[in-house]
Amino acid sequence: MKKSLSLIAATALLATSTMIHADDELCLTPYVGADAQFRHMNFKSNYGDNLFEHHSPQGNVYAGIRVNDYLGLEAGYESSFRTSRTVVLGAGYISAGVPANPATTSAQFTSTLRINGPHLNILGVFPISEEYRLKFVALAGIASLKANLQRRLNYTTAAGGTTVLNQLTTFENRKTVLRFGGGLEHMLTKHWGVRASLVWENTARLQVPSTNPASPRALVQTKNTTIYSLGAFFKF
Repeated sequence: MKKSLSLIAATALLATSTMIHADDELCLTPYVGADAQFRHMNFKSNYGDNLFEHHSPQGNVYAGIRVNDYLGLEAGYESSFRTSRTVVLGAGYISAGVPANPATTSAQFTSTLRINGPHLNILGVFPISEEYRLKFVALAGIASLKANLQRRLNYTTAAGGTTVLNQLTTFENRKTVLRFGGGLEHMLTKHWGVRASLVWENTARLQVPSTNPASPRALVQTKNTTIYSLGAFFKF
């Protein structure tokens, strides 16, 4: 991760130097914006894929500055809606929190998930059409994301029909992840524009570690995320 961050920083410095010397003059343009987004994140088999929702809407707000026509820096904050999923697993199901008892007839899990955190991006801007005021925007950056997961368990056993209710387990983990993406922006007026983008985030790092030394594998193992985004921004 440190090598990756160093590479991004070096690339940013090189790009900044190149663009400034190309134009011989800075033209700083600040802007703010907001996006409606859709997050898609899978889980590894048997480590959350059958318990947690894989899709969630989210929002993103950001502020940035264009150094010139080709380069920009942007900081923002993204937050997904808390999604919930309820599943009932069949006879003899055994998992963390469910006794290793063959008399267990069913286990009902209600699992919730939310991901949020700030991010910082370097933008490369490439004009496509002056007539239609259309540009391609590429980004590379980092995000400090926190995953908050909760799992509520009810289960019943055949012996006496015992029912155990409301065993709530909370997992939380924060990691710095890489993010890359690209999209199109279109200026509607001199100040207002719209942007559509696709962003990839390295959320496979958001593992929930095991607390059992005898079983060191993560309790929840996430995969990487794809984010679909559409929003508007205002240039000052």
